[in-house]
Amino acid sequence: MSDFTQLFKQTIDEGKRYVMLQVDIAKLTAAEKLTLLISGITMGLIAVLCICFIMLLLAFAAADLFKEIMCPALAYTATAGSVLVVLLLIYFLRKHLIINPISRLLTKLFINPQTPTGHDS
Repeated sequence: MSDFTQLFKQTIDEGKRYVMLQVDIAKLTAAEKLTLLISGITMGLIAVLCICFIMLLLAFAAADLFKEIMCPALAYTATAGSVLVVLLLIYFLRKHLIINPISRLLTKLFINPQTPTGHDS
């Protein structure tokens, strides 16, 4: 009977250790995925800021080009209209340009299980 009790206690201890290891694995996996998510968001914001700066410079270049064929006020108005058309296109295509890629990334990151190292199936 003593062997059974000792074996039972050892099994309980191993079970507790197993649960703690699973919790540690879950924490590490969550930290990895959050790191990937935050770094992706950071890179996306940097890219958006760079694109906005480039668009601003291109808008001024277009306005200077339009000044050659029309009055300056009309050139800046035409440039503003062109930028407005681009912004409207982005707004109306936001599902395909913004929402779908983000949802695919999040789904790939959080939903799809990754195969454990060394156990490719």
